[in-house]
Amino acid sequence: MVGKIKLGMEKDHLSRRQAIIHAIDWCINGDIMKNYLSEKKDAVFTMLDFQWDLDEAKIAWQNKAREDGRNEERYSIALNLLKMGMTLEKIHEATKLSVEKIKELGKNKIDSEKNDFLRAS
Repeated sequence: MVGKIKLGMEKDHLSRRQAIIHAIDWCINGDIMKNYLSEKKDAVFTMLDFQWDLDEAKIAWQNKAREDGRNEERYSIALNLLKMGMTLEKIHEATKLSVEKIKELGKNKIDSEKNDFLRAS
């Protein structure tokens, strides 16, 4: 059924909800779980629609986590380049971070190191 839903969305350009209804009807007409689907059509629709929302949310969360990871890596590289004495413009070219963001990272790092020093004293 999931394959039929995906096919409806991709090939037939149906909305997700239309594709779910189409897939359920296709199963009923093809005598696939006909009695169950006929009796519980609304519940099956709700379950499939909800699961699809969860799957889309998982993909969005994964994409956000990947993006956050890439940004953390870029921040780390920018800080290392700052420590090496590279100019802000060169760091911008290397990382594609804005000069303002690079300055902010440098300031935050200095502030953090000051706080660490004061706590250790």
